[in-house]
Amino acid sequence: LGARPASQVKAGLPEAGCGRMPPAFARVLVASSSLVWFSCAFALAPPTARPGENKASVQAHDTFLKSLRNTEQVHAEGEKKQTAGRVGRKASNRDLKRQSDASTMLTEDGGQGRCGTDDVDVAAERASFEKELDDLYGLDDVKQAAKQEFALYAFDKLYKTLGPEGGTPVRASQSYAFLGPPGTGKTTVAKLFSKMFCRLGRVNFDAVHHTRPDELIGNKVGDTQRVVNENLAKGKGGVIFIDEAYLLAADRDRGANSFQQEAIGVLMKLMDAWPRTVFIFAGYEQQMQDMFSVNSGFKRRVAKMFHFEPYKSEELASMFVAKAKRQNANLGVGFFPDTTTARLPELLQNFKKSYEPSDALAGTEVGARFLRFLQVREHDPDAHAQDAAAWDAALSAYGRELEDRVLELVKKMPEDMLKAQNAALIDRLFGRLYEIRARRIMDNELMTSREGCLPNMPAFNDYRTEFAHACPVVLFYTHDDLHRAVKAEEESWGPAPVTHSDVSDRN
Repeated sequence: LGARPASQVKAGLPEAGCGRMPPAFARVLVASSSLVWFSCAFALAPPTARPGENKASVQAHDTFLKSLRNTEQVHAEGEKKQTAGRVGRKASNRDLKRQSDASTMLTEDGGQGRCGTDDVDVAAERASFEKELDDLYGLDDVKQAAKQEFALYAFDKLYKTLGPEGGTPVRASQSYAFLGPPGTGKTTVAKLFSKMFCRLGRVNFDAVHHTRPDELIGNKVGDTQRVVNENLAKGKGGVIFIDEAYLLAADRDRGANSFQQEAIGVLMKLMDAWPRTVFIFAGYEQQMQDMFSVNSGFKRRVAKMFHFEPYKSEELASMFVAKAKRQNANLGVGFFPDTTTARLPELLQNFKKSYEPSDALAGTEVGARFLRFLQVREHDPDAHAQDAAAWDAALSAYGRELEDRVLELVKKMPEDMLKAQNAALIDRLFGRLYEIRARRIMDNELMTSREGCLPNMPAFNDYRTEFAHACPVVLFYTHDDLHRAVKAEEESWGPAPVTHSDVSDRN
C-alpha cells in the first residue's frame, strides 16, 4: 500500500497523501470503514487520462482499486463471522448455565445423578461391599453395623420397585457419627460408605470431601455462612467427612462463640436441604458425645453412631507384616539377621544356583524371586532345593516369625502412644526404617552410583546386570534396623507418664 500507481508517478502527483502512506497506517485503514477506503481510492484515481499514459498503467491502477475493495469485503465478512461467533458463545453459555441450574435443582430434589441404576444387582453389590469390609483389620462391631446399613439401603432400593404403588421408604437422616481415636480406620470406612451409597444410587458422586471445623469458620462476623457454603459445596452430592467435628461444639465452661453458632446453624440447614448428600462427623468418643449432649440438633440429625475401638497389639503386628509385603510397588521387603549384608555374595551365588539360566530372570522379577529365596532360607536353608510345597511352608513360617517379632516389640511400647497413633504407627515405623536403612547402606558404601546398586567389589560383578532394577540391598531390612526404628519412635513420643503404681514400686 505504500507504493504509488504508475499513473500517479507519470502524472506528477506528489508523494504525500493517500498515494504514499506508512505501512502501519495502511493496515489500520484496511480494517476501518469503507467510507475511508473509497475516499482514498477516489484521490488515487486520475480524473481523466493524461497524455503519455498507456493502457498498462491504467489497468494496473484498476487492479489496485479492486484489491482494495476485495480486502474490505474480506474484512467485513470476517468481522461478521466474529460477531456471530460471540453471539453464539454467549447463547451457548446461557444454555449451559440453565442446564447446570436444572441439574442442581434435580440433585436437591433427590433426582438421579452419576451413581446408581434401577437394574443394579443388589446381591452382587452387597457381596462386593462385605468383602471390602472383611479385608480390613479388626473393627468387628463397625463391620457388622455397616453390613446392616447396606442391607437397609438395598431394601429401600428394592422397595421402590416391588413395594406398594406410590409407596416410599421411610428412612432417617443420611448422617453418621464415627467415634474413636485417630488411626482406627474412620476415613477408610467413609470411602467404603461412599462406594456403597453410589452403587445404590443414594448419592450422585462416589467422592469423599474431607474438611475440618477450622475450615468452616469465617474471619469476621457474618462471613462464616459464606465460608461454610463454599467449602461444603465441594462435596455436595457425595460424602462430606468432617474430622474432629467436636471443635464446632460449645465448650462446657465457656460456651460456643458466635462463629461456632453460625457455622452449626448453616451446617444443619444444609443437612436438611441436601437429601442426596451424606454427612459424616468424626472425632474422639468422649468429645463427640459431649457435643451431642449440648447440641440436640446434631444428635437428632444423626442416623447412627459407629464406635471405632483402638487396634489390638496383634492386629497392629499383622498390619505391619501386610505393609511389608506391599513395599517396593508390591515387590515386598524382608527382615533378616544383621549378618545378611556381609553374607550377600554367598547368598547371591546360592540363589543363582536355585534357578535355570534359561529362566532369563531380570529386573523386578529377579528381585521378587531373590526376596522369596532369602525368606525361605531364613527359615529353612535347604528349602530352595526342594519342591514348591516346601517353599510355601517356609514362606508361611517366615511370615509368622516376623509377626511374632513385631508383636513382641509392640507390646513393650507405651500404651498412650499406641492408643493415640493406632494404624498410623505402622506408617511412622516404616518411615523411620527407610531412613535408618538409607544411612546404613550409604555409610557402608553398599550403593555407590546409579549405574550399580551392588558394592564395588569383584564378588558382585557377575550379578550387576541381573539386579540392575531390583537392587538386593534395598529389598530387606535388618533386625537391628527394626529395633532402632521402634526405639526412635518411642523417644519421639516422650517418656511414659508416671503412674501411682510406678511410685509405689519405687517406694
